[in-house]
Amino acid sequence: MDILQFMDDTLLVGKGTWKHVSEIKAALRAFELVSGLGINYHKSKLIGTNSSNTFLETASIVLSCKVEDIKFYFLDIPIGFNLRKKETWRHLLQKMKNRLVRWKNHFLNLGGRITLLKSILSSLTIFIMSFYKMPVKSVKEFKRLQSNFLWGGVEEKRKINWISYKDINLPIEKGG
Repeated sequence: MDILQFMDDTLLVGKGTWKHVSEIKAALRAFELVSGLGINYHKSKLIGTNSSNTFLETASIVLSCKVEDIKFYFLDIPIGFNLRKKETWRHLLQKMKNRLVRWKNHFLNLGGRITLLKSILSSLTIFIMSFYKMPVKSVKEFKRLQSNFLWGGVEEKRKINWISYKDINLPIEKGG
């Protein structure tokens, strides 16, 4: 059994055998006893590849969790998706749009919007792109969203671009 942990997320990986199911159950119970913390089994999911549905359903009852589809997100990283399809990247694009709406950028000056773009919005895409190569069409969508935020805010109205978006993305030493 392999374990991948990040903050309060844990991914337990093992073979689809009853031996591994019992080891996972024992590890979870040991964690509860040692730490004094409880595991939220309503949020826990069992994901199986090359396993029968009967095995997964029975194992989910033993582990007190629900069976999840092979496609899922772990730390917002898409797992099991076809990365060449634009639909795979819609989740991240929607997350970025939701952040932009909350910021109500009409209260921010140009410097504030640039800071938000560089520090927060760019880091969302860079994190995912450190794992996967993003399709060119999706890259263009993200750039368009960031450019519209910089120049026009969350509104759909187009405003004048005083500086080219390519120049803004340059390093500071080169005038960006």
